[in-house]
Amino acid sequence: MASSLSTPVPGTRPTNLQHRAEALLASAMFGGLAWLKIEKASTFGGWLVETIFSRTKRGQRAEQQIAAVFPELNSQQVKGMARASWNVFGRSMGELPHLEKIISDPGRLIFENEDVLKNVKKRSNGTIYVSAHLGNWELLPGIARSVDLRFHGFY
Repeated sequence: MASSLSTPVPGTRPTNLQHRAEALLASAMFGGLAWLKIEKASTFGGWLVETIFSRTKRGQRAEQQIAAVFPELNSQQVKGMARASWNVFGRSMGELPHLEKIISDPGRLIFENEDVLKNVKKRSNGTIYVSAHLGNWELLPGIARSVDLRFHGFY
């Protein structure tokens, strides 16, 4: 049975007005970002997420966790690191509507050890790649495509 907005997937919270409003806001945001050039979308996304999330409970939690991991940092350094992490996250969000353009432009991707993928392609048994959730890890399919390698991702 196919699910829709009116038939939630078992085990999930039902869709309510707040969920619909969040989906509409996200759709409008990504639609707007798609109209901007890649660099502007990235910069705006970074600014927006940094500005909003650094003032929330999640921002406070990020600062607490950074302070716990880096006890040698003073409060200003902790705040700066937290804000920078929100900015990077926002930049990644700003770039999402542009992934196809980013992936299609060989000047935007720097790939070291391309011979690793070429060797994988020569084998017939496939390979499982494990990647850290850092930066735009969504670019992996584009890197695989650059050497004409089939790629299936999950996260």
